[in-house]
Amino acid sequence: MVVKYYPHSLGSFYFKQEILFFKYKPAQDVNLSQAKSVTKLRLRLQNNRAYPLFCFASNLLYIERDARVYFANQGVLLTKAVCFFTKHEATTAIFHFFSLIHKPSIPVLITPNKENGISFLKDFT
Repeated sequence: MVVKYYPHSLGSFYFKQEILFFKYKPAQDVNLSQAKSVTKLRLRLQNNRAYPLFCFASNLLYIERDARVYFANQGVLLTKAVCFFTKHEATTAIFHFFSLIHKPSIPVLITPNKENGISFLKDFT
């Protein structure tokens, strides 16, 4: 199966098995403008259809506060559930803190195991 990638300055999106995947480029810091831009692209790609989102998050270094708030609110539109996949303890801690403070309105899994994340999201396809 040929997978089509949709690039963004932060990384790239692709669809596979009714799940939308996003992989951050190496060494990424995210500000509010970038959060809005990547969300706008995601929504355009989804064409008014909700999908579960698998996010390869290991390359994230920092997300500014305004960007975190945006992702927790407007950033979850048309997202059924999200999995943050990372094997880095610091990134895992950031996402646990994010989920605790911002309380996203969708189910969230933070995991170092890709297969567990995909299995979690398949319940939302």
